[in-house]
Amino acid sequence: MSNNHAPTSVPAGPADAGRHVPARRTVTRRGRRAALAVGMGAGWLALALIAVVYLGGLVLDGLARGVALLPRALVWLFLAAQDGAGSWSIAGRAGAAVAATLATSPVMWWLIGLELMGVAALAGLHVMFRDEMRRSDSEEVQK
Repeated sequence: MSNNHAPTSVPAGPADAGRHVPARRTVTRRGRRAALAVGMGAGWLALALIAVVYLGGLVLDGLARGVALLPRALVWLFLAAQDGAGSWSIAGRAGAAVAATLATSPVMWWLIGLELMGVAALAGLHVMFRDEMRRSDSEEVQK
């Protein structure tokens, strides 16, 4: 017997007319918002966990490289100033070094990912507050 057919032991018809059939429950706007808020909170919590676990290692690696490169940069700066290099020359060399660092493939992918996360956050905020903006506009028109 398939699930689409009523069982033969329960007669259908006038005997069922007196039975109360509960109405279909609908999800209210508050319930949808609560579910959206819980879902977004869980998503942000997952992103925070990923940031701590995976990005934490990258941040520590970057800090270790920065600490190792800082004495070199200071020595280079003092030697350049001693040789008579101008401030624009020093700034140009520093800018070229930063541009070379940003042009590497992993850094570019991380920057693109960060930008996409920002766009997704803005889109989420737009969806969340769309009804709020409509409601406040309609209240101002009624006054």
